[in-house]
Amino acid sequence: MPAANPRPKPVQLADFVARSARATAFSPRSFFPAADESRFQKAHRLFGVSKMKKILEPLLPHQCVVAMATMIYESEVHAASPDTGCLDIILQLHSQIERRAAHLDHLRRHLSLLPSPTPALGTVITGDGEIIIPHPTTGNLKHRCQDVLENDQKKQRRRRGA
Repeated sequence: MPAANPRPKPVQLADFVARSARATAFSPRSFFPAADESRFQKAHRLFGVSKMKKILEPLLPHQCVVAMATMIYESEVHAASPDTGCLDIILQLHSQIERRAAHLDHLRRHLSLLPSPTPALGTVITGDGEIIIPHPTTGNLKHRCQDVLENDQKKQRRRRGA
């Protein structure tokens, strides 16, 4: 019969984190705090230490943090739902994307059916597509519009002559 390990599990976990901190990015103790050994157990059960090390080795330090958080999240989800793991979440997100895309298509179709907005009263659209909205304090609006139209006609005559 094998001898029982005399050290309690939190101490083993702290030793593992300390040993692996020298070689890999397991160094932030916030990943596997001794008070929450189940987090490490779940990640270890799903990935194994050697696979976690292989995943983390080629990464930069800031990428290791994200990768560890992802592995921990995936192991938590897998522990809660061992049959499907993250697949349920992925399918829910995919369904959300499809619903939102359909809603966006519906809104675009509805928008295309609406008439174009009419210009505000006093707005002048010149022959070359320029939109002029006279300032309300510029004086007589009728004269201003006539001036704009005359200027537009002059521009057109210049273009034809050039």
